[in-house]
Amino acid sequence: MDNYFERNRIIRNAQNYRYNFIDYLYYQGERYKKIPRCDGWYMVTWYWIGFGFFPILIFFFPKIILICNKLMLWIHPLIVTFAVPVLLLALPPTLWCKFRYSEERMAAIKHHYRKSTWAHSFPLWFIIFIPLLPMGFTIYFVLRNGYSQ
Repeated sequence: MDNYFERNRIIRNAQNYRYNFIDYLYYQGERYKKIPRCDGWYMVTWYWIGFGFFPILIFFFPKIILICNKLMLWIHPLIVTFAVPVLLLALPPTLWCKFRYSEERMAAIKHHYRKSTWAHSFPLWFIIFIPLLPMGFTIYFVLRNGYSQ
C-alpha cells in the first residue's frame, strides 16, 4: 500500500542518485515487462552484447579462439563451448543489474523517468533494433577480414 511517507521517501532518495543511459534502458525494459522475455536485465544484456561484446570481438577474436583451443586441452570441449560465451556474454550485465538495481534504486528510477519526456518517445521495437547495427557491422568486419576460417 502506497502512502504519503513512502512517496516522500522515494522522492528524497530519487534526488540522491545519478541517472545514466543504462538506467533508462533498465526502466524501458521494466516498463515493457508484460511483453514476454523483456525486462530490465534483458535490455541491459542486449545493449552489452551489441555495444560491448561484439565491438570487442573485432579486436580479440583470434585471441579468444586460441584461448578456447588451449582450454579444450585441459577441460572438456563441451564445457568450454558453453562456459566461455556465458561468462563473456551474460556475466557482466548480470552482475551490473544485481549490484546496482536495489528496490530503492528501481523505485527512484521509475519515479525519475515516469515524468520524463524521453520515457515515452521511442517505441520498444526501435530501442531493441539499435544494438543490431554494431552487431551487423562487427559480423561484416569479421567475415570480410577472414576471421571465420
